[in-house]
Amino acid sequence: MGQLKNGALTLPTDTTHKNLPALREIQKACSIETIYHQVKSLLDGNESVAKKAAIFLCHKHTETPLKEIGAHFGISDSGVSLASHRFSETLKRNRKLRKKIGEIQSHLNL
Repeated sequence: MGQLKNGALTLPTDTTHKNLPALREIQKACSIETIYHQVKSLLDGNESVAKKAAIFLCHKHTETPLKEIGAHFGISDSGVSLASHRFSETLKRNRKLRKKIGEIQSHLNL
């Protein structure tokens, strides 16, 4: 993990440290509700696509457990993984949607 130098713990700069409590708190700053609200507003009321996009973004950019994401959207934890994967595949094929999702990520600083 880290090394002790001059009485201070230094962390390697080449790895992500998701186990650090401070980083977890920063990552949780963007809640499921915040993501869903932003997605709905920028996708012009397309409820079905907004839900799929929000699930994808929550899964990809938060440390929120799949069960919690699923509970919010009324699906199982495995359903979250499947929906996220399917939406990722859709983004590969749909340039316009990929651009919108990029805008949402920019607005949310994801």
